[in-house]
Parts: sequence; C-alpha cells; structure tokens
Amino acid sequence: MTAMPADEPAPRWLGIDIGGTTTEVVAIAPDGAVLASEQVLTRPGTGLVPGTLEAIAALDVELGGVTGVGIGIPGQVDPRAGTVRLAVNLGLGAAPLPIRAAVEEVVGANVVLENDVRAAALGAHRMLAPDAEVLVFVGLGTGVAAGVVIDGRLHRGSHGLAGEIGHVVVDPDGEVCGCGARGCLETVISGSALRRRWAKDVTAAGQAVVTAAAAGDTRAQQLLDDVVRHLDRAVQWLAHAYGADVIVLGGGLGRLGDPLLTPLRDRLRERADRSDVAARLMGPERLWCAPAEIPLGAVGAAAVADAPIRPLEEGGAATRLARQPEDRDGLPASIRT
Repeated sequence: MTAMPADEPAPRWLGIDIGGTTTEVVAIAPDGAVLASEQVLTRPGTGLVPGTLEAIAALDVELGGVTGVGIGIPGQVDPRAGTVRLAVNLGLGAAPLPIRAAVEEVVGANVVLENDVRAAALGAHRMLAPDAEVLVFVGLGTGVAAGVVIDGRLHRGSHGLAGEIGHVVVDPDGEVCGCGARGCLETVISGSALRRRWAKDVTAAGQAVVTAAAAGDTRAQQLLDDVVRHLDRAVQWLAHAYGADVIVLGGGLGRLGDPLLTPLRDRLRERADRSDVAARLMGPERLWCAPAEIPLGAVGAAAVADAPIRPLEEGGAATRLARQPEDRDGLPASIRT
C-alpha cells in the first residue's frame, strides 16, 4: 500500500483494476499525480461487488471530493448499462453484474466501466508515452488480448472487440481453446497455457519456467522459446496493422522483463538489420515491458473516467526512446534499450 501524506490534496478520481487474483485501487489528485494505492485479493462471484467496495475502503482516503471512478474489469463490459458478464476468472456467467450502480451508491460519483486490457493500454499511454500517436498494450495474463490507443483515444472497433488477438488461430492442429476454436494464440502464449504446458503445481508458471530455463532445464527453455516465437509474430502483426510507435507487454508474463524482452528485441534487431521496412515499423527500441512498479491498469481506469494522468517523464518517453537513444538512465529498466 502507498499511503497518502496528510498534507496532500484530496483525491479527485479513483481507478480500480479488478483482476482474477488481485484488485488494485489508486487515488488520483487534481493535477494527475497518484496520491495513494492499495491492492487486495479479489473476491470472485457473489463477493466481487463487496470485495471491490472493501478495496476502496482499504485505500483510506477522503471520498467527498471524488468526481469520477473508473473500473477496468475482464469480461464483456457494457459501459452504457454499467454491467459486466462472462468473466470466467471472476466467477461471472451470462447474467450481467450491475457493478457500476453499487459503486456509485457508495462513492457518490460517476462510475465508468472499461475492459481491463483497454484500461491498461490507456494507462500505458498516459504514464509512459503520452506523445505516442499509436500505442498498443498486449495483456499476457490468463488470456491474451491487446488494447490500442490512437491519437490519445481508445480504439474499440465497430463491435467493441478490437484487440482480441488471443483468438487468432496460429496452429490449426493445436489445442482446443476455451472459445471453441482450435490452436488460438491464447493456447500458446498466455499464462494459463504456460502453466498447463509446464504441468507443475506452481503459483507463477512464467517465473518458474524462466528460473528453470536459467538453471539449464531444456524443456523449460523450449517452452520459453515457443512463447517468444509466437509472441514475436504477434508483435509483428500489431506493428504492421497499427503502425505503432510503442508496443507494451503487460500482464503476468509481461512482468517477466528481460527473459522475455531480450530475445524478442534480438529478433526485432536481426530483422531490422535485414529490412528497412522492418526497421521503420518495429525497431527493438519500440518494444517495452510494462514496469512492474507502476499500476497501469488502475491508472488507466482512472483515465477512462477522464482523470488527467501525470506522465512518468514530462513530454513522454516514446519519441526520445525511438529517436534519441542516449540519456535513458532515469527510466525503468523495462523500457530502456
């Protein structure tokens, strides 16, 4: 928990990132600074709403000045109705859960819902690269999805499903996906896929595989290489399709950092050395891992509720990293090259 100093101004916005394991809440000041943050265990199913309210209470801030609350949550979100459904990891089925009304009643402020990966994409844009015309955030968690920010605005697509790359078929003869198709990207590079393929009882399969690979376990190295190979293709698709200034890898696997980022950047660098087109579209300096210490999902949820977010680096890092490689020591290691 990051507590709010007594002399700080009262928060104007709250951002809530509800994940399958934890729920994170941040308080945002009138000037866009993060005043305080709190993380609690998520209570799925019927406990989801009371658990979210408990997370807000645990933040221990004055709510009287709060004018907006943003919630990022997995599943099929209906922003107009303020409901969410079909979030398997949260124990939600086909019946819509009216989470907006419950939070509005307690906080007394306008509440806005957004898909969690899209909210994280907006958080990445506002905090890491506000100067980027196009930023793509790839959530590598239980599932796989991408959030896209174009000219500072979330791109949702005509059906609200833009970025569902986890269900692109990459191996027609592969495993059956939860969506019913066979060989989806999600069956190869998600955290749940890695846990299933590793087939060992561990909490964090990604870190376990990385540790085992570093110790010389050939099977673990093969699994890691397979993830890198498929993720490299996904990065290429996104770079070519959207012309991204920056692609940020997040979620549980995205937090692995160098063991994932270094081989991916090596592949991008090798390709850029061979092709001017590849170098212009996706040089290695344009691929980052989300800094683990920054709650991008919760911050992005607050941004969905129109909170102004103070960037990590004034003016944004995207242009400087892409065009001026020097003087990067002040940035998190995950976005330096």
